Amino acid sequence: MKRNFSYSMIGNLLAALCKFLILFTIIRIGNPEDVGKYNFALALTAPLFLLLSFKSRTIIVTNDQYRPNDFFHSILITNLILTVTVTTPFFLMSDFSTAISVGLISLIKTVENLKEIVYGVYQKNENLRLLSISLIIYSFLSLMFFSVTYFIFESLILSLLFYLISTVFSFVLIDLNISFKYYSLKISIKQKSKNLVNLFLLSIPLSLSSSLGSWNTNIPKIFLKFESGEYYLGIYSSIAYTLVVVSLVVNSISQTFLPRLRKYYRQEQYDLYKGLTQKMVLIGFSLGVSITIFNIIFGKYILEVAYGSEYAIYNHILIILSIGMIFLVSGVFLGTSIVATGIYNIHYKITLITLMVTILGSFILVPNYSINGTAITVLISNFANLICYYYFYSRNKIKIGV
Repeated sequence: MKRNFSYSMIGNLLAALCKFLILFTIIRIGNPEDVGKYNFALALTAPLFLLLSFKSRTIIVTNDQYRPNDFFHSILITNLILTVTVTTPFFLMSDFSTAISVGLISLIKTVENLKEIVYGVYQKNENLRLLSISLIIYSFLSLMFFSVTYFIFESLILSLLFYLISTVFSFVLIDLNISFKYYSLKISIKQKSKNLVNLFLLSIPLSLSSSLGSWNTNIPKIFLKFESGEYYLGIYSSIAYTLVVVSLVVNSISQTFLPRLRKYYRQEQYDLYKGLTQKMVLIGFSLGVSITIFNIIFGKYILEVAYGSEYAIYNHILIILSIGMIFLVSGVFLGTSIVATGIYNIHYKITLITLMVTILGSFILVPNYSINGTAITVLISNFANLICYYYFYSRNKIKIGV
């Protein structure tokens, strides 16, 4: 498990870094308005495509009923329909720039959802080495294609087009070949309609939870965009993304523990299961506190060096979000522990409660306090999320060790 942890950590850390460098390219070459446009498109599409991701990686690891091809067919059909659906309104409004940007990002999300199927096969076999190799190659390709194009043309649309090309290239020529070589995984689009419906019903609690969780993150951004404009959205999103990198790393760590937690639970080794859960939560809490202390001391300097003085004056936003990160990462590990039981319907309940808190906070705080209110809303939302996970865990809503 230690070796898998190392592979997962390296792969996800480099992937997070590359995503950050894509945003950094826009920040340094473009302006806060461009950053705001890019993040608005992401905020709109991310929750929708998470809803139709079928949580293939998690379910492949924890459920033996469905084959990878079942996921491939389901994701391909539903995601392409969603791409057309989410793009059409902008064309009808003659907002062609937004329509094309949203359409390209939607197609990128579709292929990334397909890649998760292959990643699920690797993770189920605890071969995170192959997963990390694929993830690293894709991350560097997307960074190179996007950044070089943006540097030369300073066109967000053209850069997103080449980003899409790199995504398709890595999936078709790398993922499918590697998965076939090691696991004889051959993709086919043939599937019974009944399987699609059953798979959707199985995955919807987790998919809905992820989608609602994404809305939790993105609704304050959407409020900020309409209340204060793309400039402040660009400032906020740039600062917040420094912590998204941490969130991605934490999720990769939690996914590393998932097969072992699942094994302990299925074999009724409840003491080992609960002991590993406690260690994970302690890791999350310690990491969150360390990041907060670091940003209090060095945050303003880092923002000034990385982004410029235009961003550094908002260092207090970084500190507020860092405090929220303490609650977020602890909740991620508790949530992973619950997922390992195979009981998925708790998550969407928790996320729905958190979403209600987020919407309420956005209505009250963002119009009155702008970018500050956005950060405080996210902090409150993360705290509510952790309280909910702890409640369900401690009150034995899942039966552990009974």
